[in-house]
Amino acid sequence: MSRRTIGWVMRAVAVLVPVVAVVVIVASTREEAARSTQATDVRNGRVFIQDNLWSTETEQYAVWVAPDGTPFAGKRARGGGAWRIENLGALPGNPLAAPTENDEHNVYAIAVDGRGYVHVIGNMHNGPLRYIRSRRPRDLASWETGRLAEPATSVTYPRLVALPDGTLLFWRRESTSGAGVILLDALGPGADQWEHIGAVLDGTTTGEIPYVHDVAVDPRSGVIHLMFEWRAGRDVATTNDVGYARSGDGGRSWETSARRELALPITHRTAEVVLDTPPSGSGLVNDGGLTVAADGRPHGAVVLDRTGGRRTIVHLWRGRAGWRREDLDGSTVGWRPGIAGTRDGKVWLLGAQDDHLVAVDVTNGAAGAQRTFGSVPRRWEVSYDTQALARHGRVEILVPEGRRPLVVTAPI
Repeated sequence: MSRRTIGWVMRAVAVLVPVVAVVVIVASTREEAARSTQATDVRNGRVFIQDNLWSTETEQYAVWVAPDGTPFAGKRARGGGAWRIENLGALPGNPLAAPTENDEHNVYAIAVDGRGYVHVIGNMHNGPLRYIRSRRPRDLASWETGRLAEPATSVTYPRLVALPDGTLLFWRRESTSGAGVILLDALGPGADQWEHIGAVLDGTTTGEIPYVHDVAVDPRSGVIHLMFEWRAGRDVATTNDVGYARSGDGGRSWETSARRELALPITHRTAEVVLDTPPSGSGLVNDGGLTVAADGRPHGAVVLDRTGGRRTIVHLWRGRAGWRREDLDGSTVGWRPGIAGTRDGKVWLLGAQDDHLVAVDVTNGAAGAQRTFGSVPRRWEVSYDTQALARHGRVEILVPEGRRPLVVTAPI
């Protein structure tokens, strides 16, 4: 695929092939009970997963991978009850190419669109698009395989995000030869075909790969907030410059935090920089959390892993007079942190310390009260059900045990 083809608008038309699966029902257990984490695969605990848990008003859906690489999908009534589980690795034709590659990039995302159809995308690291959707609304028993009109041959970091009007957004990175773009497609509330919006971030002009944080949507206004870094080729030491952009029209146009219009696609040269770092050697780690606080202001979190073992978590947020920064102790949470803004106006840093989940109050910038909950494997990073937060005001995290989906609720 040429850079010009990647960078500009095309129409995506789904070609659908029916597949049918066997569904089983597994009874729920007490999700706060003590349990072994030996069967919890870390591929379900990466900060860039968006989302492996998805709530509607009445139901919750999950997608996860067992330690043997088998992908599963499940659903239950919100509030608990039995999970109805499907083995996605048993689908005829194996559209998700199970077993899942033993690569922590090969994660899965799930979503429910405005008409109730379930979408699952995953098991890709610079590979061809692997995507299925349910043949009937709210149903996990039968699926269709979708393909875009224009081949998607080098996909990583699939993200499924909802707007308040029911529009479903599909974000992905496509990269070749050490440079890449972030592409956006939209499925309207009543639509059955994806519309290709185009390239939002383009690193091909500078020979870089863009890395995107959680895509944050304000559930009140529908404004989309985007935070990202750049990397020159495959050299992790060159990860640099945290950028920001926002959109008030579903991703069709973008602007800076000061409301200055940005030409599309956004490049490193044109992007607003909210954390300026050297081109190499800053210790900036790709990917991280992004959320919208109750006052509509974006809050992000990034990690600086400096030489000599010095680690800093940087909390970035947009204040009334511009961007603000607070450096937190690197031991506040391990690995890359997530972040969540709750309805009461608080902002929480989310991560793990050793083998437990933690939430740290960073509402006022610095680290405040800390709450410990849930058992996870070491090296676990937090992703959470963004729809549960938007619709129900709860931070719910999928921590599956083998073939069982277990959900932990943060006490915040």
